[in-house]
Amino acid sequence: MLQKFKLDNYTSEIRVVDSSGEIWHTQVLNQKYRFLREGQYVRIRQATLQNHKNYHRVFGMKSHTNIMTLPYPCKIAQEMYFDEEKLVSEFETDLLQKQIEGVKSLSIPLAHPVVVTTVTSKKDQDGWFLPMTDLRQLIDGEHAKTKPQLGLETANKNLFRCRFNVNATLPDAAAGADVMSFLKVFNDKTGAVRALSSKTDKPKANEKLCIFVQLICKDPSTFYSGDFVRINILQTSSVGFFNGIAPQDLVGSTKKQTDTQLRFLTSLRTLLRFNVHVEAMICSEGGKSKVYVVTDTQLKQYS
Repeated sequence: MLQKFKLDNYTSEIRVVDSSGEIWHTQVLNQKYRFLREGQYVRIRQATLQNHKNYHRVFGMKSHTNIMTLPYPCKIAQEMYFDEEKLVSEFETDLLQKQIEGVKSLSIPLAHPVVVTTVTSKKDQDGWFLPMTDLRQLIDGEHAKTKPQLGLETANKNLFRCRFNVNATLPDAAAGADVMSFLKVFNDKTGAVRALSSKTDKPKANEKLCIFVQLICKDPSTFYSGDFVRINILQTSSVGFFNGIAPQDLVGSTKKQTDTQLRFLTSLRTLLRFNVHVEAMICSEGGKSKVYVVTDTQLKQYS
């Protein structure tokens, strides 16, 4: 099972692949199949194509369908070994780059959720084994009341793992915001961020030029409310969320820098697409007035 994506409190969509290398999708009930986890090997009994013939590689389930998880290693799992990362990358690249026939500037709406980021934390670092936290828990402060599960205690109590979609960015990338508007000056000592007055404005002592983007986010827990969570991206070097893009690249006018600026704006527009989602490590700062900042997360590279 390559991916389990929570659609709402009752259903999730899973992405599976078999020994043929074909990727298929189906929906499962959260309560009935609450034991399912990404990366598991499963055997699905009584899957059906009834009512799904007009969908591309989508199957359904009957009321008596059951899903058996297989231990690893086992004979069946060993026979299904393949390069998962390469297969998923090719599949998601194809989904994201498909365009409406005859209209080059318009992409086909995504029928299935695509998570376009990856968490870069190592397995021995804080947060790798953290469960998903709903944005509603962050809004209501319920995450502080929940006791951590055995083995999930971390040194940083303000670290969360969330999966969400981006409804808007500040500055507004959908409205054609200029690249320069995403540049700020970050003070290492105070943590303050100030606006960049001009291209010639140079950072002072303890200051760094940074890429600063605010994401306006929702997830299934906030779909039926008017609540949003504002999550910040602050990047001071070429290593970070927009991997390979340094703040200085957004100022220059050489061909290489112009191409980088185009890649940056394309990345922002990708985040705003329907059914595109972000899975990220979120660090909260600022005491009672919570400020959420993305950490240990980067966009996937789609060639």
